[in-house]
Amino acid sequence: MKRIFLITIFLFIAPMAGCNKNSNKYQQKDSREKEQTLVGYLSKEIMQHPIIEPGREQDYFDIYKEGQSKRQIIVIYNEGVEHPKDRGKLIELVGKSQSVNLGGEPQTKDSYQGTVIYVRKWRYLSSKETSK
Repeated sequence: MKRIFLITIFLFIAPMAGCNKNSNKYQQKDSREKEQTLVGYLSKEIMQHPIIEPGREQDYFDIYKEGQSKRQIIVIYNEGVEHPKDRGKLIELVGKSQSVNLGGEPQTKDSYQGTVIYVRKWRYLSSKETSK
């Protein structure tokens, strides 16, 4: 009886929590981590991204180069790192980044490819630093 109850809960609640039969693909990350420093803004308009680590808060970041937005990535702050609040200020994120490739059928949400950065520190940039 317990087994039927648990299976029923999984079948009905898991889809509402964002899980599906392919949810383990969300954990397929490129193992080549590298420390990076990225400059941009916390995203105001968020594109579609998977939940990388269920239960952890994630944010989104628009990478800028030469004054133009290049792409949006997923941001997860390491434990103990305070989250920035001002989305209108230029910011520098430092942490390890990984490529995410869900490997699904083309043109489906399971075909997502992108980047996640695990932020170990960040700072707002001053106007002097942005003119470099």
